[in-house]
Amino acid sequence: MKYNKEVSKLIVKLKEKKEHHILTSDNELLEGLKCPICECNIGDHEKYVHCEVIGAYICDTCCRYELCNDYQLVNKALGKEIFNANNEIIMLCEYCD
Repeated sequence: MKYNKEVSKLIVKLKEKKEHHILTSDNELLEGLKCPICECNIGDHEKYVHCEVIGAYICDTCCRYELCNDYQLVNKALGKEIFNANNEIIMLCEYCD
């Protein structure tokens, strides 16, 4: 499968990534932030994951059930049209599991 330049960069970035940043809601680094996908407040969910695809912390619920299944939602969060199909997102999310 052929990917556009932006998706290819993300694939390389995720392959090189050694660890995933998972923070619990009581972590001071998350203070005052909102999930950019569902706009929940920090503390509404137990865990928050740094998503390399959108470059922000998102709640575990959006990470597992929303973001990896909806390329249009990812494009909206990024503010630009990068992805053209769900299979691109699913493939990227497999690196985080």
